[in-house]
Amino acid sequence: MEDTVPDAGVAPTDDAATGPDPSDATCDVYVAGAGVDRGKVGGGGGGKTPFGCDDGFGQRIIGIAMQMSNQNTVFGGRSAQGIAIECASVSVDRDGTSHLGGVTTKQISGLGTFGWSPSTLTPVTRCPPGSVLTGLLAHTGADGNRFLNVTMTCSDLDVTGRVGATHTLKVAGSLTDTAGPSQVKCAAGEIVSGLGAFTGAGLDAVSLFCAAPTCR
Repeated sequence: MEDTVPDAGVAPTDDAATGPDPSDATCDVYVAGAGVDRGKVGGGGGGKTPFGCDDGFGQRIIGIAMQMSNQNTVFGGRSAQGIAIECASVSVDRDGTSHLGGVTTKQISGLGTFGWSPSTLTPVTRCPPGSVLTGLLAHTGADGNRFLNVTMTCSDLDVTGRVGATHTLKVAGSLTDTAGPSQVKCAAGEIVSGLGAFTGAGLDAVSLFCAAPTCR
């Protein structure tokens, strides 16, 4: 009877299954550690509190809202009492299509004294689909003691977890004072893994922790 077992030394035919179909590849974006402190935007006051997504490894910051005072503060102008972030798991298909898991919101605020309260939360400004937070620009006003006119930088991710093109988006409702700009961005190839919020009566500053993403 003829042996029907293929010779182990013969290469498989073109239609033989050699592993997972690469067209099914998906990157579930992940960071392996807390990241590196890349600096802060804002002024010099307040006490620092770690602030980020509940799952700092598997969730990414995809949106920001600012809690702006309804009136002038003791420093002569309106300013942020706090900040809110939107968090979600992010996955990217081979064709570039992105998917979000359940979106959750977290918020941190100062005490609200000296005119920071009452305050109102702005609408959330969200990164474009497939991109996540990688930088912040904020202004402190002429006296250096406020936090307003916020712009976020978001960066695209591909199916390998690699960081691509960036987008800048003004956080709607965070005012337009252009005095005292300060900016911080993640290093090339990094995304935001967590924040540090400096608060007192209001929000004084925000620091960015950044890490290189990978897939899981």
